[in-house]
This record gives sequence, C-alpha cells and structure tokens, in this order.
Amino acid sequence: MPSRYSIIQYVPNPIADERINIGVLAFDENLVKVSFLKNWQRVKDFGGEKIDFLQDFAERMQVQANHGLLFPGDENNETPKQDR
Repeated sequence: MPSRYSIIQYVPNPIADERINIGVLAFDENLVKVSFLKNWQRVKDFGGEKIDFLQDFAERMQVQANHGLLFPGDENNETPKQDR
C-alpha cells in the first residue's frame, strides 16, 4: 500500500517566500505519524516573532495523529492509532 508524506513549513513573510521546515507528516491508509522540531529557537530567530502559535499547532497535530487523524478538527475515520 502506498504511503504519503508532507513537509510542514513556516513562511513568516509570503512576499519574500522564505521558508523553514518545522515538521513532517507521514501517513498511509492505516497509520498517521507526525514529527516536529525539538528545539524551536532557530525558527523563532528566522521569523523574528513569537512562535507560540506554531508550537500549539504542533501539539494539536501530535494529539490528532495519536488518534489516527491527519489534521486538527478531522472526524475519526476508524484509522488505527499511531504506534508509540
């Protein structure tokens, strides 16, 4: 069965279109895994602003992935929970 992934990026200024990778989401029909940075200092320096919203997003994504869901707000679709 094929699996897919998506790189999660932060783009503080869409006009400049500079970006930094902050995480990865990998999934197939049966499993969802997500991983984010452990040290956010470089991201904070890169954007020059508070990044609490990014860290909150990362936490919500992790909780959803643990329930087999791709994104915060998704409905449970009987996908098995993430392996620990």
